Amino acid sequence: MVLPAQTEDTEFTQYHQQQSFLQKFSLARAVAQELYTFNQDYAVYKQAKQQKTPLPEYLQQPFSEYAEAKGMKVLPLFAKLFVPGFGYGAITHCPTYSILEYFGKMTVPDIMLSETLLRQPPLLSIKGGFQLLMEKIAAGFEVRTKVDITKIERNCNNNDGIRIHYQQNGMEHVLSADALILATSPLNWPKMGLDLTEVEKNCVEQLEYYRYPVAVCKIKGLPPKQQYFSEALNEDGFGHLALITTRDNRTNPEDGRLCTIYVNLPPGKNDYQIDQDTLCEEIKKIEGVTKVEFIEEKTWEDYMSTLPWDLRLKLDKEKHHTKTHYLGSFALGSFEDVVCVGNLATDEMRQSYSPSPSFVEDDTVKNMSRAWQFFSADVYPPVDSTGSEKNKMSRCIIQ
Repeated sequence: MVLPAQTEDTEFTQYHQQQSFLQKFSLARAVAQELYTFNQDYAVYKQAKQQKTPLPEYLQQPFSEYAEAKGMKVLPLFAKLFVPGFGYGAITHCPTYSILEYFGKMTVPDIMLSETLLRQPPLLSIKGGFQLLMEKIAAGFEVRTKVDITKIERNCNNNDGIRIHYQQNGMEHVLSADALILATSPLNWPKMGLDLTEVEKNCVEQLEYYRYPVAVCKIKGLPPKQQYFSEALNEDGFGHLALITTRDNRTNPEDGRLCTIYVNLPPGKNDYQIDQDTLCEEIKKIEGVTKVEFIEEKTWEDYMSTLPWDLRLKLDKEKHHTKTHYLGSFALGSFEDVVCVGNLATDEMRQSYSPSPSFVEDDTVKNMSRAWQFFSADVYPPVDSTGSEKNKMSRCIIQ
């Protein structure tokens, strides 16, 4: 389970609180209408994605322009919490089709219903974290690390398959395969010894991405809540602290609450370096905070790698003669969110290797079952001391 978020200062919460009791009924109807419109356009997007066809121009606009044209007032405010809030760029820049892929049909209703009607935390985390999930998945494969890839040959015309040349511990190796999966950003393709096709070269040239600085800290006096910084969710506030997350539920920990802090940057902002003094000043604006200790810093250099829709279509066609599968936020029908990439990988394998190709989203009953599991599956409370193990608890209050 994720700790609750401090959202009182966000535009979404303030807009809701400004409404009178009667106005909130009108607001609920407006939200329902906005969701209906959004889901109608999601169906248009899904068909274009699955049929691999051009997308209407209005779905390629930045989400803020799309929302304005559709008369939406609430969804843009909600989107700020989960798009720039989670490092995926400003809604004045992020294309509408990306947000359609990210939210899908059920994400927004799930979050709103769980928080308003069921009084349950709207967001959950994986027990053990994504690191443990990746380790469990990798346990079934032979994983080779600390290698330097020097060349990748795709001799598909000669039916020789794929050959990857790499160095490991000072020794030369060659790995043969039937197909290549490129799950790394096009930013890295020129460094891998690939003989790029013209379409792949265009992907490298037209790629858009963000640098995403994060840091692990201990913050003394921070309450056990996620913290949004509303001004930094707008594009003109990028470069400042946007979000603090924590799963540390200890009561007033003497050493400080273990947290992760996030800073949004606009595309092309390549000279930014984490300034601990500046970030400390911003963190100490939170009431009660007295001390900040930085433990580790990292900047993701190719976050939210994105390509135009027409180029995604062309790249998808490349796999048929290069024996290459493209899996990442830049691919057709994908987004930086790990679940979106996972769905893309599942669809890709089903389409390429299953005797009866299908899409994850095709089974409506299965989708509803997945949505119900969100409300009904047992959860674990946040940790309240290092290494503590808590008993699971029921999430659904109507079971």
